[in-house]
Amino acid sequence: MSKGMKRFFIICAIVCGIGLVMGGIGYAVDGVKYFDKVAEKYSWLHGNPGERTYKKLDEQTSFQDIVIKGDMDVVIRTGDSSKTRISYGEKLSAPVLKVENGTLIADARYSSGNGVSINFTEDSGWPILEVYCPKGTRIDSIKAEVDCSNMEINDLQVKKMTIENKTGTITMNGVSWEQAELEIDSGNLELANVTSKGLQLEADTVDCVLNGTFAGKTAIEVESGDLDLDTMLAEADYRIDAEVDSGILCIGDHYKEDYEGHYRFGDGTHQLNIKGDVSDVTVRFSGKAADGSSQKEGGVSHDSQHGSQHHDESSEKK
Repeated sequence: MSKGMKRFFIICAIVCGIGLVMGGIGYAVDGVKYFDKVAEKYSWLHGNPGERTYKKLDEQTSFQDIVIKGDMDVVIRTGDSSKTRISYGEKLSAPVLKVENGTLIADARYSSGNGVSINFTEDSGWPILEVYCPKGTRIDSIKAEVDCSNMEINDLQVKKMTIENKTGTITMNGVSWEQAELEIDSGNLELANVTSKGLQLEADTVDCVLNGTFAGKTAIEVESGDLDLDTMLAEADYRIDAEVDSGILCIGDHYKEDYEGHYRFGDGTHQLNIKGDVSDVTVRFSGKAADGSSQKEGGVSHDSQHGSQHHDESSEKK
């Protein structure tokens, strides 16, 4: 390449660099205002959502069930008094917040609209639902069908809970329920100090950390992600059927690191079924069985002592 051509490309690169810098300055000064004007003309383009505004329910309004639809972040917890509100960017369509026949309905399916959202402010205007219940309140049901949501539920008693979330983080602390069905495509699930009488969990690309008392039937399927479960009950209290196709399987003292590890044990009152695809599964038992022991005598590593109960399919395949 001649010196002239090299000089030409260097000049072009410098000009392009200056253009990018000036463009950035332009956006910082007047670009946001200009973009808002463009967004007003084209319904498929969303700019600055504006100041956050609130819709509130009267504190005297009561409900026993909660239904959540659309994309929004959710906070449900106990408080000093009853308070229910939803906030959103003032330039977005207002979400629905109402009570019908004892059911709280929060619907943000049409709040953000369809199209492309480009926002240069710190607050995206994303709807946020906040529900504060007086201490001791018992909710009959929570049903959420959302595509993208971060959910936080704390210190609450719920009879039945059904949550379908395609992507986001779900955290619960101090929550008790009789039956819960959770389905998450991607994100994180964190349960701390929960009390469950029945749990069905389906997780795709999700890391799950569960801690609490898991009674009744607990059925967990993890497609791609890790499962770490701490239960306050003893291993002898469960009927266990756990397997992974690829990954680490650690149930109490039983440890397998190979393909298609499968562990079955026990004839306890409660049922624990775990199915992992490409997953590392760890289960720890903190409680004591009815006879006062914290685990079966000798541990699971002594297969000869428990041949009638302990079935390890991975060892057979070897």
